[in-house]
Amino acid sequence: MRFVVADAGYRIPWICKRVIDNGLIPVLPYKRLMSKDGFFRPYEYIYDEYFNCVLCSENHVLSYSTTNRDGCREFKSKPYICKNCPSRGKCTANSSCIKTVLKHLWNGYLELAEDYRHTPEIRKLYDRRKETIERVFADTKEKHSMRFTYFRGLARITNWVRLKFAAMNLKKYVLHRWLYCFLLRFLSFFRLSVYSLLIIQKAIFLFLRKMVFRQTVLGLLKNRPSIFVYRKPPAMPGVQKSFSDEQKKFLQLV
Repeated sequence: MRFVVADAGYRIPWICKRVIDNGLIPVLPYKRLMSKDGFFRPYEYIYDEYFNCVLCSENHVLSYSTTNRDGCREFKSKPYICKNCPSRGKCTANSSCIKTVLKHLWNGYLELAEDYRHTPEIRKLYDRRKETIERVFADTKEKHSMRFTYFRGLARITNWVRLKFAAMNLKKYVLHRWLYCFLLRFLSFFRLSVYSLLIIQKAIFLFLRKMVFRQTVLGLLKNRPSIFVYRKPPAMPGVQKSFSDEQKKFLQLV
């Protein structure tokens, strides 16, 4: 396995760190920034790696304050500066005139996943998600009662989900097996020779096995890797500074 394809709900620092540290490439979509309308976007607050501070749109310094329990660094502004700032209405609505910017310790992994997203191969790979994975999820929710559960506890729910997908795989196998037998019966109607039937049987079996059991995701990838400008993530504590051979081969760092 080389890639991990997921939706925007899995685009969090911990998952990106776990995937990249295991030598895999995350395939994640764009996630809309969760900020209020009329206020500055989070990317407009620039993190200065050397001085360990954040610069706002008015080029004022937000100094490092502390690290909370969620692993986010807190950068706070000075009240006497923000009190008379002309952009205060677009920056913060705090009555104390203090702007707080949060930067996760593993934010560099999110930036690396964003760099992966801009490659042409990753875009084609994610487009296949709605054709393969989403159809299976929709089938489990609508036909196999996966919208809710009667069990409590991780172990019970895990066994319940595995049993559901095992039943779906058996159903898929039976349907393809029926199609396989039907085609053989149809070909035998023309009274072909035994040798011809064996050749046709083997070709049909290989074709169906490729459709059912093999992952066609890797077929989308070309032999030549894409070349793009790689932006190094900020040197934060806990962020990986070396890549696996598979990631280097894919990135072609320049």
